[in-house]
Amino acid sequence: MQTRLTDERGPTTAAVPTVNLDWNGRREPAWYEGHQRILNAHEVPKRFTQARAPIPVRARLEWEHDGVELTDTVATAWTHSLALVAVDDARSRFRGVWVDIGEVVRR
Repeated sequence: MQTRLTDERGPTTAAVPTVNLDWNGRREPAWYEGHQRILNAHEVPKRFTQARAPIPVRARLEWEHDGVELTDTVATAWTHSLALVAVDDARSRFRGVWVDIGEVVRR
C-alpha cells in the first residue's frame, strides 16, 4: 500500500493497483488468464487403483476453446472405466484429470 495525501488533515492509505510488466513493457497475464476446462474430464471416483509406476500413454483431451488434442502423458491410476492422466499444460488448473479409459492408449 502507498500513502497518499488527500487533503490538509493528514495522510490516508489507499490500495493502488499495480500492473506487472514483462521485459518488453507488456502486461503479464494474471495466473488465471488462459485457463480452459477439459470437457471430457470426470469427477474423482470413490475407489481406484494406484499405479506402482507411471504408465506412458497417449490421451485424448477435449479443451473448452481449443478443441480435441492428443497428448503424450502418463497414467497414474485407473478404475474399470476411467484413467487418471497427468496434464502438464498451462491451460489446465489441474495437474491431472480422469478421462474415459477408451480415450487412453498405451505408448
